Amino acid sequence: MDINDLRNEIDKIDKEIVALFERRMAVSKDIGQYKKSKGLPLYDQEREQNALQSRIEMLGNKQFEPYLKQLFTTLMELSKGYQFQTTSEKNIVLIGIMGSGKSSKGRLLASRLGMHYVDVDDEIEKEQGMSISDIFAKKGSFEFRKLESNRIEEISKKKRHVISTGGGVVLSDSNMNRLKENAIVVFLNRDIDEIVRTIDIANRPLLEAAGASKLYEIFKDRLPLYRKWCDIEITEENKSVEDSVNEIIKRVFLV
Repeated sequence: MDINDLRNEIDKIDKEIVALFERRMAVSKDIGQYKKSKGLPLYDQEREQNALQSRIEMLGNKQFEPYLKQLFTTLMELSKGYQFQTTSEKNIVLIGIMGSGKSSKGRLLASRLGMHYVDVDDEIEKEQGMSISDIFAKKGSFEFRKLESNRIEEISKKKRHVISTGGGVVLSDSNMNRLKENAIVVFLNRDIDEIVRTIDIANRPLLEAAGASKLYEIFKDRLPLYRKWCDIEITEENKSVEDSVNEIIKRVFLV
């Protein structure tokens, strides 16, 4: 067989895989609906681990074990994401102090779950045609909070979105009440010492004058509010972005 024959064979196999994938996702949706009707969580760790091991045991050629494990781990994650979307219209809202990684983790989380992503600060910057730092400098913090409230009023009406918020969103009860109406709120509690050590204070209006150490005071004041409003708290010491997102997904599916 030449290379074209081999590629044609791959195409035929992939066609079968696509058809089986569609069938699998359709059944996954039915399972999600069943779990919802019975009040069961989407994530069953014991069942998932047993299912994964049983797939590995089906293998004839054991050299493929690490690849098969990765394949089925991904398939199970996709299935849970699809179940989440087809059984709930809720958003996932990320809160936390500046530098906690809400944007990077939010984008990856949305991608992994097949959800839309929106960043409140990005939306404000697009609307105003200037950075958050410039808005603070030219219009003041009070005007910024008004702009933030306007955007949140609009964004909170969305469905099936991952929403990254500014660090001070918890200062407004009205903003948080709007967001919580249709959302699971996740507090990214990254180690404050690590944030202070690594944060770039450029374009951080609350830090540009006082320096990164100002974060200790801000965090102390806001920590009770983050914990008041969140449904899930993710402690982020020594976690990579990938590990944090894995933990968020696992916890969201247990809500």
